[in-house]
Amino acid sequence: MVELIKISFVFFAIITLTLMKVNLWISLLGTTFLFGLLFHLPVVKIGTDLLSATIDEKTLLLLAALFSILFSATF
Repeated sequence: MVELIKISFVFFAIITLTLMKVNLWISLLGTTFLFGLLFHLPVVKIGTDLLSATIDEKTLLLLAALFSILFSATF
């Protein structure tokens, strides 16, 4: 039950930051660290997971697909 409260707190933090017109990437990055700290993950582990997710093959493929769609939509 406590975990559900923590997750809902992070969710409402994302909604609040979005309503305050904060950039989405800043909101998600900040709440990622908040989520990790609420679940007692070490900061080093959060950072390494963030870095490994950034350079993951599937993430790069999704970014390539997104950029190709955006590029083709301009013409």
